[in-house]
Amino acid sequence: MLAPGFLKAWFFSLAGRLPSAIVFCSGSRMFWLCRTFITTPLLAGLALLAACQSQYLRDRGNDALDIATLEVDVDHYGAALRLGPLKAGLDYKASGTAYGLRGGATGESQSAGFTAFFFGADYFRESEIRFDGWRDGLQEEENESPPDAAALIDPTTLSEAERAQLSGQALGGGPRTARNKVFVARAPFGTASPAHRYHNLLKDDDVDFAPATYFTQVEISFGLFGGTRVGLNPGEFLDFVLGWFGLDLFQDDGPIDSGLERQLRESPLWDRLSEEERETLLEQLRSR
Repeated sequence: MLAPGFLKAWFFSLAGRLPSAIVFCSGSRMFWLCRTFITTPLLAGLALLAACQSQYLRDRGNDALDIATLEVDVDHYGAALRLGPLKAGLDYKASGTAYGLRGGATGESQSAGFTAFFFGADYFRESEIRFDGWRDGLQEEENESPPDAAALIDPTTLSEAERAQLSGQALGGGPRTARNKVFVARAPFGTASPAHRYHNLLKDDDVDFAPATYFTQVEISFGLFGGTRVGLNPGEFLDFVLGWFGLDLFQDDGPIDSGLERQLRESPLWDRLSEEERETLLEQLRSR
């Protein structure tokens, strides 16, 4: 990794040349192209600083990455525009892997969604999105195990797959999840319930909403077999600016308690582990 001192000197040297670069790009000198060449190195510098500097600078780098969305995917058909919770268009994105920058991180993510004129739904996760049980939601609820069922099972019956599942819960949850950038949302109100479940927005007391960052996102998505998603988030830009002054608009600065330990203890498989196995999983979780 590059030395932090070198990165700091490079970044501030570049920032010092910014006023003269802006003058050079004024008038008829390819306005947008010039600004792209100015902004991109600055964002790249922030991302590099985030990797090797203080928590404060890491947070500023993460906030900078939150602003933009640029990813490609597969099994994507049609086109749609989204302004916060409002959608317009006709498109369908099958559940699957996408690649690029989204939710403040680069790499793989899992997404799905559809738009039917002004209605639709969006799913953005770091783990696989499953739609099992959609055809009969009531049957799915009936098949759920009672809360104390796990306590009645012999711990020796825990299969390798179940152990892997519980270990995944202990180590699961990437940066997007920890910083509350993943979501399930329905248009046009931004409610956080799957599209196959009915909720009365005015009468139900348990209606949840997508994270605040979802409501400030502006993006366009389009595809034919393969697809592209491009977006900007003015709310995240404001969070980035305010972050330099110690204000955390979206409460996404670190260190962050992801709640994974609580989820682990609430798992039905937890009661089927020995004390030694529980301690091992908790140590793995706390050392992340």
